[in-house]
Amino acid sequence: MVFVRHCVLLKLKDDTPLEKIEDVVAGIKSLQASLPNILRLRCGIQVEAIGDRRTSTVAAVVDFPDEAAYKVRWMFESIN
Repeated sequence: MVFVRHCVLLKLKDDTPLEKIEDVVAGIKSLQASLPNILRLRCGIQVEAIGDRRTSTVAAVVDFPDEAAYKVRWMFESIN
């Protein structure tokens, strides 16, 4: 199967509370229900840091069936 994989790495401030990080992960995961073009979405929190401040806090991997599906623009009232 040919598909397009989109990877997102987020580096949040070091003092971001775990609850807020979990809210970010939940928000990203909820996109799969809203966007029919997504084949698969995986998202999670980094569990072990390298210690050199380059490590991302949250990572998401999103698979789309093809390039056209990846390029679809979605508009949300909640996003400015």
